[in-house]
Amino acid sequence: MKLDPKQRHTIEVIVDRLVIDEKIRVRLSDSVETSLKWGEGRLLVLQQPPEGAAPDVWAESLHSNRNYSPATGLSFDTPTPKHFSFNSPAGPARFATGWARKWCFDEHLIVPDGEKSLEKGAVLPGAAAANA
Repeated sequence: MKLDPKQRHTIEVIVDRLVIDEKIRVRLSDSVETSLKWGEGRLLVLQQPPEGAAPDVWAESLHSNRNYSPATGLSFDTPTPKHFSFNSPAGPARFATGWARKWCFDEHLIVPDGEKSLEKGAVLPGAAAANA
């Protein structure tokens, strides 16, 4: 196979072909490790469709071990202790419990009676909504 050194190429290699079973755990693990090593942290899995589905359409899923989400294209920092501290801006998820507050609105406080029109008071002003 001759490749043009001036072009960018995508080369896909089949590392293994397996039928999932309890007896193949070690072989599957070795195949995944080999794929991630030679694929520079990326692994493409092709899965045969279930019985009854079109036999020529295989499901593809791309995986990575490089703090990268192939589905979204986002990269992530390597986790450190600060990522798990509620007291750090880099801390847990936006909606984690702790000292932080989650700002949201309650639509029933803004529109207490959905049957009313705007003219008849369906939407209350801020102070009136807080006291309702």
